[in-house]
Amino acid sequence: MIEVTKPVARKTDVRIRDGGKARTLVVTIHRSYITIRPLGTQREETIDIEAAWAGAIKARVWRAKLLRSSRRKAA
Repeated sequence: MIEVTKPVARKTDVRIRDGGKARTLVVTIHRSYITIRPLGTQREETIDIEAAWAGAIKARVWRAKLLRSSRRKAA
């Protein structure tokens, strides 16, 4: 695995609607955080990598709970 020593930016396949235009999202990985912005803009959103990990875990647990709940109601 290569350690991040300087920011690395990549275009994604994800397209969003921004200001009436469909724009590709650009993700930049820094040492301890990630920034996401629509291509062609300077407006960006930043998230700490540790917070992204914790959020992903919470979302997975929440989806599993929701699935179990819906299976119980169907039975």
